[in-house]
Amino acid sequence: MTYNFEFDEIEKKVTEDIGYYEAIDEHSQAYNRSNDERLKLEKEIKVIENTALREVLRKIGGEKARVIFNKIYVKEYTAKENESKTMNNEMVDTLLTMIYGGYITEDYYLYISKFYEGSTSESDYQFINAVLQGTERAYDHKLNNVKSVIRKFRVEDFKNNSILNYDILNYLLDNKEEHFLTSFIETARKNPEFIVSYFQMSEKVNDQFFTRVFEGWNSCVNIIKGQEKAENSDVLLRLFFRESPISIKLNDEEIKHLEGKYEFLHSSIKFYKLAKLKKFINKYNLCFETLVKPSKESQDLYEYCLTNKGFVISKKNLGVILGDSLTKKPMTAIFKLSNDKLKKYLLNNQKTIATWFETSCNEESKETLVYMIKEAVGDDEWLTQYLSQQLYDFDDVSDLDTRAVGLILAADKLAVAWHSVLGAYQVLGTLDDTLNEYLTRHATILSKERCVGDENLVTLMHKQLFTGEKQPMLEFVKLLRSFDMTFTLVEFGEMDDERIAEVIRQKKVSADSEIFKHLNVNCSVQVADDYLILHYDALMDDETIEWKEYMRNSMGVRILNSKLALEQKKRFLNECLFITKESQDAWELAKLVCFYYNQCGVDGANKDLVVIALTIYQGGDSWEQKITLINKCNATWEYNTELENKLIDGLGGEYHKLTYARGWASFDINEHNFTLLDYLKRKGHYISKVEKKDGQFYVTFKHS
Repeated sequence: MTYNFEFDEIEKKVTEDIGYYEAIDEHSQAYNRSNDERLKLEKEIKVIENTALREVLRKIGGEKARVIFNKIYVKEYTAKENESKTMNNEMVDTLLTMIYGGYITEDYYLYISKFYEGSTSESDYQFINAVLQGTERAYDHKLNNVKSVIRKFRVEDFKNNSILNYDILNYLLDNKEEHFLTSFIETARKNPEFIVSYFQMSEKVNDQFFTRVFEGWNSCVNIIKGQEKAENSDVLLRLFFRESPISIKLNDEEIKHLEGKYEFLHSSIKFYKLAKLKKFINKYNLCFETLVKPSKESQDLYEYCLTNKGFVISKKNLGVILGDSLTKKPMTAIFKLSNDKLKKYLLNNQKTIATWFETSCNEESKETLVYMIKEAVGDDEWLTQYLSQQLYDFDDVSDLDTRAVGLILAADKLAVAWHSVLGAYQVLGTLDDTLNEYLTRHATILSKERCVGDENLVTLMHKQLFTGEKQPMLEFVKLLRSFDMTFTLVEFGEMDDERIAEVIRQKKVSADSEIFKHLNVNCSVQVADDYLILHYDALMDDETIEWKEYMRNSMGVRILNSKLALEQKKRFLNECLFITKESQDAWELAKLVCFYYNQCGVDGANKDLVVIALTIYQGGDSWEQKITLINKCNATWEYNTELENKLIDGLGGEYHKLTYARGWASFDINEHNFTLLDYLKRKGHYISKVEKKDGQFYVTFKHS
């Protein structure tokens, strides 16, 4: 227990023998003794209160009783004007005698009232006595003569809780006893359970009371929410919304509490005056925390709150407003709202709303998505993610800006079609990484249609798309199929051999001597040869090509092994081809030369080429090819000994002896040898005689 003492009092007790702490202890002990005496007296008073009046009087004695009665008489029952204010002794003696004898007790007043018309009834007396003693009785305690009862009280008595009574209240309201009513209402405010009880009484209540209670009852919301019984709190809150004046003062905490009561209002909407309720909401800018689906009766309140921003923008409230659309297409649903004020309110808070969207929100419309991009309802990363989960693919983006197109491409939501790609390219003005990645990703589908559109646009895209190595080779091949345009020398200048080879394979390049020259100088021989094969006739007709500068054995091998027509190969043999003897593929080319001259004939042939081919082509099955070719040459060309000897020398072996005029030689008997020997003999070659001996042709020369 804590005690408060004046320091001066403590200091007065301090001596050489008593210190400060001892002085404090003395004071504390004195206080405890005084407190014990007070408790003892209070206990004695209680005993007296519960003791019969006659017993009390006997204990205090007649003299003290006379003094007490005299004081009561003077104070409570004023004497008549011409009489003394003191009680005479005879009256006191008579009163004491009747009390001692038990004729007058505490109940005497009740008893006597039954015999005097207009006097206080037993019920009324009990109530009066309770009020005067500060004892509370039931609020519905029945009073017979309210007017008479009220006259027994002072204004101060109406400030006691014991005054609270239905009959008292109704009388004060009906008779406009303002001097009492004001105090009564103040007392009722301190006892909210009385207000609730009066509202719930079975008899008709006077609504004036509730109006008066809430009029000027500032901070009443805190009292209401502090009620222990939820039922009492609900009743008071309903009355508050219906009866409180708009001018009532509320603090922020109270307003916050009311903003959580929309469902409460909705559930008892018929109880309120809607016009007044709207004014109240508007006055305090109430933003209800939790909306509920409106009923027929609460629809008006619901619409008012939506129109006047009377609700907190939350995911739960949006669920009420938008319904199932919140989980599928929230922004689209907002755009379709017929309430323009509500729509504007939500759109102004779209950045907050957007953060609540789930992955299931995938049915937004194009217009909505475009709006979200333009208004930047989230950062670009969030927008890209949200776009990527949509079912809608943008078919036409030509009316959007570069940022929007970039986000759509990053989200992979551009329709996979060349007209969509061209639209995006036109907006971007270049083939940036995002668009190129999109094309690479969808190369398989895009390769199934032709890229058609504005010719200039297609040309520009073609140049940027295939210049360099923007896509992996597989996707390059697929995308190339969609274009009918031919490549230029400039485009080839920045491409590798593999891509150029694919362009040639897909026949996406025209005949051009400059391209031919470029390929032969800068690319692999295979690429250059493929290009020659592709445009063989045109290049062969091009007089600007100096074939000797570009001819090589490998080119000859590729041309002669290609699927070119026999006449095309013959032209190549006759007009362009020569063999470089030192090259490792000289033998293979010589073999092909011999073979194709046998196939197409040697008219117009390059005789030197034939001789060289015969010389190089040795071994294997070469003999029959070569002798057949020599016989064809002999049958076609005019005889010339020098040339003949070169041809024969190419056969090698014993045939070499046919090139000089002495000695002899033997050859197998067969058609090829017969034709050759017969031809040489007829032309006067060095042969003197041809005989058949031992299964062979035996040849004797002129100078043998």
